[in-house]
Amino acid sequence: MSKSGEDDLAGSSTQSSVVDKILEFRGEDEVCVYGERKEKEMKKRPAWEYLQRKTKTLQTGILRSVDSGHIEGFKPEVAWVTRAGEHDLPTPYALRPTSETIIYPYFKNKIRTHRDLPMKVNQWVNVVRWEVSDPIPLIRGREFDWQEGHSAFATKKEADEEVLDVLNIYSRLYEELLAVPVIKGQKSEKEKFAGAVYTTSVEAFIPKTGCGVQAATSNCLGQNFAKMFEITFEDKEVIKVKNEKPKVWQNSWGLSTRSIGVMAMTHGDDKGLVLPPKVARYQVVVIPVSFKGADTKRIVQECQAVKTILQGVGVRACYSR
Repeated sequence: MSKSGEDDLAGSSTQSSVVDKILEFRGEDEVCVYGERKEKEMKKRPAWEYLQRKTKTLQTGILRSVDSGHIEGFKPEVAWVTRAGEHDLPTPYALRPTSETIIYPYFKNKIRTHRDLPMKVNQWVNVVRWEVSDPIPLIRGREFDWQEGHSAFATKKEADEEVLDVLNIYSRLYEELLAVPVIKGQKSEKEKFAGAVYTTSVEAFIPKTGCGVQAATSNCLGQNFAKMFEITFEDKEVIKVKNEKPKVWQNSWGLSTRSIGVMAMTHGDDKGLVLPPKVARYQVVVIPVSFKGADTKRIVQECQAVKTILQGVGVRACYSR
């Protein structure tokens, strides 16, 4: 490979390229649930939380979540850190499988009146779920990076509408960005997110294996977590029941690096990885083909010129030989 070709291709990273494109994805309504956006565009606040949570802090959330079955649903997958080096920890740490018990105390403290609603928090974080089954890279891993969104509304109608809005954005991301056809639908009671009223998802089909795979979810949590974490608000238009403040209606929704695995399994084959043009680091690779008696220098110059022309019209192109 020539020096210029090496410079063009050096440091290319499939995963970072795809994640960058997902972060940049925009719908027609300019609503993006993946990257950090200005609050005025989606009223969504980016949040970055620590992966580790001390047992005492976590237990508060656990005790409040027992009735919902939320913790019970994740209990088999929670990983505990009990030892550091050669010493046992005086207080074990839990590596969170999801963030409800971290974010909802924040909601409780921040939401006071209807003017604080809707409140939406979005974050890209790592979580750990100690799967019993053998992990599959980028499909079912014990630690993975994901986009996790949480929202609170004054009414059920608003919450229900957002569930479908987010589901449609996920569907469009797969079909328009990753070129992966998906089916939207509602999960069964056994498959729904722990603690949710109902869960919707986009499901992809992997032709080579003949299997379906959950590609992203959008959950309506109802008022289950609002009751547990006492997330209430003042609103003169909402009639108080038994002199109690009305509780918020909540949703959660997420998409992980599994999206990269689904894309690779859909388009790739035994010859290697195939990337859709919208997420490929390079859409065109210009390769000079010389022959006996050809002016090699002129061919290289023309190939470089073609690369420049393509880049000038927005095509991600590189030169290699």
